[in-house]
This record gives sequence, structure tokens and C-alpha cells, in this order.
Amino acid sequence: MGMYYLFAKNAFRENYIYRANTLIYLFTGTLSLLIQFNIWQAVYSTQDAVESVNLSEMLTYVVLMAFISRLTESSIGFKLGDKIRTGEIAGDFVRPINLKWYLFADQIGNSLYGIFLALIPAGAMLALYRTFLPPVDLFHGCMFGLSLALGILLGYLLNYFLGLFVFWIKNYGYISWFLGAFTTLFSGGAVPLWFYPPALRAVANILPFRFISFEAVSIYLGKTPVSDIYIVIAGQLIWIAVFFVACRLVWNRAQKVVTVQGG
Repeated sequence: MGMYYLFAKNAFRENYIYRANTLIYLFTGTLSLLIQFNIWQAVYSTQDAVESVNLSEMLTYVVLMAFISRLTESSIGFKLGDKIRTGEIAGDFVRPINLKWYLFADQIGNSLYGIFLALIPAGAMLALYRTFLPPVDLFHGCMFGLSLALGILLGYLLNYFLGLFVFWIKNYGYISWFLGAFTTLFSGGAVPLWFYPPALRAVANILPFRFISFEAVSIYLGKTPVSDIYIVIAGQLIWIAVFFVACRLVWNRAQKVVTVQGG
């Protein structure tokens, strides 16, 4: 465990090297929040609530999603794809570490750095608009933390699972584009699922993406009934189990592909 902690720590420190990227990250993060705040203020200028969601709840949702997106967005697929493309993956088969958990630890370090940077634009927006709601109560706050942790793990597993297919298609860029589009659409990243038409919401309900971030924020804001919170947690655990098994099956198959190509 200590070894994986060091991987995460090194990944966090490596981000300091790219100063220009840090400045761009801060600028784009602040601009994105500013645009979203102004859009939602315009939407609510003629009404107090939309689908039982008021402006304060909506702006809190935007801030929380900005933070969670930094934790759940992942470059695991790209890093795995690079290893496969360059042949470095052959060495990972014999190293005394688990490749999946190494990639997860590395991503955690990068995600924590993203959170560190997200504090600045979020703090600026909160100071400017002075609106951020606490959890409904302690129970919802604890369930939010649990759902968030499960959502992060689910997001990493999903990226790792799809990254494994680079063994066959050789280019993760196509997968990344589709994954990003589906995640934005069905995880509530752009517009909360509360506002979706019934048909689109039905599609979102059968896909795993809403369990990555939307459900955690819904719990935080008290929009998920207490009885449904346990169903959400169970749904996250089921999807995590599904992807754990799927990753193992695809990884075993991928090892055979590499063996054949190398022979």
C-alpha cells in the first residue's frame, strides 16, 4: 500500500513542472464556472424554481460538479494506451506491482492536484456570488461522501476497462471522445438529470454514468429520498463489481494477445 501512496505522491508533484498548464487550468476553470453561474442566473431570473430546484441549489450543484469532475476525470485510458502503443506494457507484465492499481494511484495524485487548483476558481465564484449550501443533514453528508468515493472508483474502472481495448484498436482517442460525450450527457455534467425529458432520463437510468457524479450531488442536496439512497449505493456497488469482473476478463484475454504477437 505504501508503494502506491508514493506513486500518487509523485504524480501530484509532477504537475508542478508544467507551470503554463497550471495557469491555463486556473483560467479555464474560473471562466467555466463564471459562464455556468451566469447562465443559470439568467434561467432563474423569471422563476424561483425549476423542477423543484432553486437557484442556490443549482449553483451549489455547479460548484460540486466542478470539484467532482476533477476527481473523476481520468487519463488512465490514455496512459494505458501509450504503454500498449510503445510496447512498455510488456515490462508491466513482469513487474512486481499491479498495473491497474498503479494507474489508479497515479490518477489519484493527478486528481488531487486538480482539486487543489479547483479551489481557487471555486473560491472566487463563492466569494463573488456568496451562495453555497451545506448538506441537508449529517446523514446526507455521510452518504454523499460514500457515494462520491464509490463514484470515483467506478469512473476509474470504466476508464481502465475501455483503455484495455487499445490492445486491439491501437488508438484510445476514439474511445476517449465517445466516453467523454457519454459521460457529459448522462452523468449530469452539463445539465442535471432532473431537467431531462423522460425518454432521455430513462436511458440515463440504465447506464452507469449517473452513478459517477450525479447521484452523489443529488444525495448532498437532499433530492434523493432516503429510501432511494440505499438503492443508489447498491447500484454503484453492482456496477463496480461488473467492471471489476469485466476488467479481469479483458485483461486475461489481452495478455494472450500480447503473447501471440510477441511470439
